[in-house]
Amino acid sequence: MLFKSKQENSQIKKLKQDGCDVLYSVEIPAAQVDAAFQNAVVQVQGRARMPGFRAGKMPLELVKKHYPEAVRERALDNAVRDALMPALETEKVLPVVPPVIKKLEFYEGKPMKAEVEVEVPPVFDAKNYTGAQVKCKKAGVTDAQLDEAIAELRNHNARLEPASDDAATAEHFLIVDYQAQDDKGNPIPNQAAKGELVDMSSPQTLPGLVQALTGAKKGDTREFRAKNGEGTELLFKATVDDIKKKVLPELNDDFAKQLGLQTLAELKENVKKGIERDSAMQREREIFRQIENHLVAQNKVPLPKTLVERHVELSAQRLMERLDPDVRSKLADKDQAQLQERLRPAVEHDLRVGYIIRAVARQEKLEATAADYEAEVEKMLTQARSEKEKAQARKYF
Repeated sequence: MLFKSKQENSQIKKLKQDGCDVLYSVEIPAAQVDAAFQNAVVQVQGRARMPGFRAGKMPLELVKKHYPEAVRERALDNAVRDALMPALETEKVLPVVPPVIKKLEFYEGKPMKAEVEVEVPPVFDAKNYTGAQVKCKKAGVTDAQLDEAIAELRNHNARLEPASDDAATAEHFLIVDYQAQDDKGNPIPNQAAKGELVDMSSPQTLPGLVQALTGAKKGDTREFRAKNGEGTELLFKATVDDIKKKVLPELNDDFAKQLGLQTLAELKENVKKGIERDSAMQREREIFRQIENHLVAQNKVPLPKTLVERHVELSAQRLMERLDPDVRSKLADKDQAQLQERLRPAVEHDLRVGYIIRAVARQEKLEATAADYEAEVEKMLTQARSEKEKAQARKYF
């Protein structure tokens, strides 16, 4: 396909298209090449620095002499942009990323010939986007769900009380001092803890600690062997300073008042509404997930490669930022590459869903109104736990 640029005598020809990659030939007459170089010299002059001249006042002939690569690069950018981009806009072709020059003949005073690759969004009509069959759990809160939520709430408000006369079991929490020793009984630096709270029901970062302390009483010292972070097995001595037990609050009106409510019945109703709200959100997410899977299965949409790579890198970066700095620093390049590959399918899925939904909206002539926006905001605000929190969230919308 041949079409003219808005630049007089420039010609743009579509050579081929492979998915979202479109290859164009670009021909620009010598006069426009010279104009691109002239503009480039002036543009580079604004940033050029040389002793004896004020900023932006360096003579143009010296700019060309001392900054030839910068001038040529800017001239090429000017020439391609001025010829190609208006032509693409006329044809309603919107590049996803800046065009990439594959072949080039570009010299001052001569016509320019180039082949330019442009990544574009997929152009398609969505199909089979109605009638998707979805399955989801029934709405409602069971007694078991309510009991589990109340139990979790009691656990979150538990307190530790002394149990100094008890022998340590999985039901206890211990206050422990421990120290690693070498074969001669000398303490090893940085392999100790004082006043460490140990949950006897949970795995510990120091293997063997819980097993060694099981059955111990206050004041007892136990020995055990464990490997440190470098994999070296060391002898540890652990002393029990105190033994405590977890006490759950009684399930009554006083417990409800601690949480800002008046009665146990009110607390249960509040918890039930929270479960119903969370359940409705989960149901909605599951329905959306099934619809998205249906849309992707019915529409084989190609994706711009560069866009995919950028989103994969961004997703990996966000995940890495959530990791502990020590863990992040130990990840090798190959680990990060593997992480990106694991994220790639989800990234491609989300991008395809976005393109398909936009295609459906275009075909169905759907547009979001102010009322739609307000309804969505109100829906989001239902997640607020209080009127005060809702009012604060409102400020962002």
